[in-house]
Amino acid sequence: MRATKGFSLIELMVTVTVLALLLAAAVPNFREYLTNNKVRTVAGEMRDGLQHARMEAIRHNESVTFCMGTGSATGTGWEVHLGSDCTGTSLRRRPTSSSEASHVTLSPTSLTVTFNGSGRRASVAPGTTLTTLDVSWSGTCGDDCVAMRVEVSAGGMIRSCSQNVSSGPQACTAAASTSSSSGGPTS
Repeated sequence: MRATKGFSLIELMVTVTVLALLLAAAVPNFREYLTNNKVRTVAGEMRDGLQHARMEAIRHNESVTFCMGTGSATGTGWEVHLGSDCTGTSLRRRPTSSSEASHVTLSPTSLTVTFNGSGRRASVAPGTTLTTLDVSWSGTCGDDCVAMRVEVSAGGMIRSCSQNVSSGPQACTAAASTSSSSGGPTS
């Protein structure tokens, strides 16, 4: 009897069919993973920009302003300026990434937060406890799409949280209705 080498056509077809079924199950989950990763990345970049503005205010012991959606900082881009407005010396700038700009939505679309020399928010309106920035995906997405929020307290604490989580350390502390950011220059 002669020994056969290699695969038969039937074995090859069964292998290809099993691989196709595995890929069909994995591709939607992978697409959702990439979508959620982009939203988390933008939220993290916004949080990092706010943290940088706060640290620069403490380092320089004077007002530093985080500007998003004003001047050249449009879309998901932002700038950090020395002074109490978005016209001072630029300390750091993050331009909008083209892959983020078309699908990641920020609410409000314009945000200005000023930190004083002690790292606290400057000129906080009475009764305002939080400034919030919501980050979400505007394209089509599955049931498990993540929505993030960046919160800045009156004391200057900055954190990002998941709007999809109702309790625990990743849960947001306030509803968007308590936000002081209406799109105009608020501190």
